[in-house]
Amino acid sequence: MTKFGSYVLLVLVLLALLTPSQGLSKETWAEYNLTDYVIRPISLNTRGSVGPGRVCPPKEVAVGFRMKIQDFSEMRDNTALNAIRLICSKGGEVISSEGANGEWTDILKCQGKGDYVTGVKILTEKWQGWDEDDVGAIDFEGICSSDIRLRHRSVKSWIQARGLWSEERRCPSDAPAICGIKTRVDFERLEHETPDSKNDKAGLTGVQFKCCQVEKP
Repeated sequence: MTKFGSYVLLVLVLLALLTPSQGLSKETWAEYNLTDYVIRPISLNTRGSVGPGRVCPPKEVAVGFRMKIQDFSEMRDNTALNAIRLICSKGGEVISSEGANGEWTDILKCQGKGDYVTGVKILTEKWQGWDEDDVGAIDFEGICSSDIRLRHRSVKSWIQARGLWSEERRCPSDAPAICGIKTRVDFERLEHETPDSKNDKAGLTGVQFKCCQVEKP
């Protein structure tokens, strides 16, 4: 291959990496029913690093979810919600960044035929200051297209009497189904952030969802 050919190939590769589809071809982009729509419930904590986006397989959308939550303890750093897994149409799961603490809950799923997750809310707490034990996200709610709301019954050991619920965010009518997820997790202090006492971590602090079109039966 000539030097010119190598240069053209390098440029094409770089352009593919910089597209919104993250390198997917136009054909694959269409096959996934992907759109440019995203929804992001407001979080009161902005600490942490954003992980990679992940989407359900082609022609599938999110029909449920489960969460990774750490029980409260006065003897350790509490992080509450550490991760969210989306459950796709055929039972597969997708996840973005994941905090290290906690146990996975059971799966909650939309129940109607052709039902899917179309909206979300999140319970978060703002940064409490240098000498306080901070948490980011505390709980999460999914809203089905049937208007059924999916929220785990809280366990006594979970942190619940803290934070504020966001307003709900829903995918638009022309791309009504959630199909992908990207999360922000606080697992190490970033250079631009205010230092926290004893390397306090906050777990999951933010989440963004990709919206897709729905396959007609």
